[in-house]
Amino acid sequence: MNEWINIEDRSTKELLDTLKSINKQLQETRFENNKLQKENERLKAEAKKHKKQLDSHEAWKKYSHKRLNNAVEVLISLASLNFDDVADVTDRHDEYDGLATGLNMLGQELKSSTVSINYLDDIFQSMTEILMVVDHVGKIADCNERGKQLLGHEIIGKCIKDIFYEDDQGDSKIFTKKGVQSIIKENKPHQVELDILTASNRSLPVEILISPMKSQEGLVVIARDIGERKEAELRQNELVKNLEESNNELRQFAYVTSHDLKAPLRGISMLSQWILEDSGDVLKEDSKANLELLIGRVKRMYGFLEGVLAYSKIGLNKDVVFEIELNALVNEVIDSINVPKSMSIQIDHTLPVVNAVKTHMIQVFQNLISNAIKYNDKKEGLINIGMEKREDKELFYVKDNGMGIETSHFEKIFVIFQTLKPRDTVESTGIGLTIVKKIVEYYDGEIWLESELGTGTTFYFTLPPSQLNSIS
Repeated sequence: MNEWINIEDRSTKELLDTLKSINKQLQETRFENNKLQKENERLKAEAKKHKKQLDSHEAWKKYSHKRLNNAVEVLISLASLNFDDVADVTDRHDEYDGLATGLNMLGQELKSSTVSINYLDDIFQSMTEILMVVDHVGKIADCNERGKQLLGHEIIGKCIKDIFYEDDQGDSKIFTKKGVQSIIKENKPHQVELDILTASNRSLPVEILISPMKSQEGLVVIARDIGERKEAELRQNELVKNLEESNNELRQFAYVTSHDLKAPLRGISMLSQWILEDSGDVLKEDSKANLELLIGRVKRMYGFLEGVLAYSKIGLNKDVVFEIELNALVNEVIDSINVPKSMSIQIDHTLPVVNAVKTHMIQVFQNLISNAIKYNDKKEGLINIGMEKREDKELFYVKDNGMGIETSHFEKIFVIFQTLKPRDTVESTGIGLTIVKKIVEYYDGEIWLESELGTGTTFYFTLPPSQLNSIS
């Protein structure tokens, strides 16, 4: 008897020492993981902010192109004494509206012969963009004040090609004698981005609009400073690069952590099981209960690590996309889950064929259905799976008649490692819904829930139309 007791004490001590070591590693792992996640979220926010700036620049770019084209056409018409064209005014009260208003006023004044040609020159000189007139051989015949300030007052008479840096794409060749004559012959506007060399020997990125003149052989060239936009693009690219590096570090960290901790956990589980089997007759009931509790906790930790690894792999590899019949897939998922006899699951509608990675769709429905089973407190549980149309969107849903979720917890449940119930009450790693959210967003979809305490919860998610092959 004493020999068995000594075995129990030694084994228990070894287990306790091992558990302390594992717990310390796990705490360090969580701390590092949280740091990486916070940095990842910060980079995402920065990237989103700069993307918004870029989108704003792009919108302004399109608007500017349209308005500048309109202004150039009216300028060319006025130069040829054609007063039929009118510049568009949008009531935005910006510099383009000011230019458009001035051009229209000029047309009316010239038409009635009550204003001199100096009025047109005033508009020409007051533009904030560089505006040049280029003759048929590519020499600068005229330039507004803004252009002279940036390029030097001796700019008149220079070859326009000489004020641009040579570029890899050869776009600057458009301003050679042959290029200029080709544009005049085509009689079509052109647009290009180049770096211009200022009088202070500084490189300035500009967006250039080139329009053939109607009154004589030559070009009207308008160059707009896009330095701010280029800087925003560089910042965006740098942020994307940092975000990718952060994501790679996070995935690598999750993989290494998960792999390194699995082996000792398996050892603890096996050793605990052996002690329980070999020494069950001599162990006290409290000791048996503690060992069973230990085995359960080890299984939970193992599941936790598996979840972290699964989460880190989403989108990492370019998995093969197949056409998946969701009806068959959902039935497979239901068969693979241990569904209690008190729980009924039914598919309300024929689900569509989708283009996706099969394991992704399995994880989505497996986690949503398991979650509905786990948090159902009714004697006769019911889960409904199907689709509905709402505001021209096709919504997938997984609906249950369970305990429901408070509105204040709607966002919390999608946060990694968060659970609504203590883990000793309901066994959960707190990562299932986080995986679902990441997969849905990987396909540019959305996920949310509607719930009422005591009545049940419905999880909705969407996939973009490009992922849906057919809906019966």
